[in-house]
Amino acid sequence: MAGFAPDVMLNWLCRYLSLRDVLQGDALESLLEVGSGPKGLGCVVSNRFVGVDVAFAQEPSPPMLPIVYGGTRLPFKPGAFHTVVSMDAMEHVPPAARAGFLLEMTRVSASRVIIGCPVDLVGAAADRFFQDLYRAMNRPAPDWLYEHQELGLPASRDLERLYAALPGWRCTELSTPGALPALLLILADHLPGMAPWIQSALQDEPEKLEAWIRAGDFGPKIRRVYLLERLDQACPLVHMEKVDTLVSAFDCPDCEGDLENPASGLVCSRCGRQFSSDAQGVWSFRPTPATRVPAPPVVFDLAPQWLQDEAWVPLVHNYLQAFSVDDEVVLWIRVDTNVLSIQEALELLAPIIVPYGELPFATLELAEHASPLPPGRVIPLPAGGEEVLAWEPDKFRLVRLMSPASPVLAQ
Repeated sequence: MAGFAPDVMLNWLCRYLSLRDVLQGDALESLLEVGSGPKGLGCVVSNRFVGVDVAFAQEPSPPMLPIVYGGTRLPFKPGAFHTVVSMDAMEHVPPAARAGFLLEMTRVSASRVIIGCPVDLVGAAADRFFQDLYRAMNRPAPDWLYEHQELGLPASRDLERLYAALPGWRCTELSTPGALPALLLILADHLPGMAPWIQSALQDEPEKLEAWIRAGDFGPKIRRVYLLERLDQACPLVHMEKVDTLVSAFDCPDCEGDLENPASGLVCSRCGRQFSSDAQGVWSFRPTPATRVPAPPVVFDLAPQWLQDEAWVPLVHNYLQAFSVDDEVVLWIRVDTNVLSIQEALELLAPIIVPYGELPFATLELAEHASPLPPGRVIPLPAGGEEVLAWEPDKFRLVRLMSPASPVLAQ
């Protein structure tokens, strides 16, 4: 293995080295990193890859093909890349949008998604350590620390439930250094006088340095990394050595039209929008600001076995836990008036609703069994039995996000 690039930080190697074992073969020929920053996977791979981010604070480095996007919908067709990687980006996404962020990566992946981020109380303790460190060095704390505090780090158990709820995917946790080795590496990056020793290790003994970092997989972890594999894998659209495959895999961020590749740059064949790179080689795929017609709500259709099976009770509770008053969803609850009245049904629902007091909650609508449904994407729900148990809050959110009518991914 050749020496690492001289501008690589030990913290970056701590983040990316564990991915080397799974970034082999086909993955290196069709690779996307979401939230890459200016270096990203270039720390550990020499193959060309696409790196997307909402902005680049510094000039991106080869071998990345840098793309600025709108931060909601990735500008690629489904199954565009063999492998999609996202390291230390999930925690910068608002909690309510994290499921949608995950689904976007699975949408554009033909085979695998690798996702890692700082988590849990260990990650929060590490953030406090960094704050104390910057304060002791009389240096301003970086913006990402404040964003961690504002949004809150994900809980690993919540992420694992989210991954487990993805239909057609399996999840495996990957090796990554524990908190103690990770903090030592970050300290080495920051402490004065360490640079010559770090550069010597990077250039002269990279194999030993890599083995030392990999051996740090012990103890509590700041960051957890997961490999998600599609059960029904497909051939990716993009092969990085064939430019035409990348062009054909792009979607126009305004109209999702196909892009053509004239000599002057890329042009959308549907709306005519033109795309070009700037002086730093960064391509911008931000959507043009425009007024969007709201999508119709997602309608969950439930016909409870009111007096026979109480399994519908946790289902309604989980629906209310999954959504807020601002979400464009409806739980349409059918009432067979031959069995009980609307008032009696409301009395059965009262124990679920009363704890909310004056707080608003997601829409519930009681209606006679034959009443017409409101407009929107209708999703039938099980009325009882073991199938109800699968409808936890995370499944409600994922099903809504995967709905074509969903406003979350229709932006």
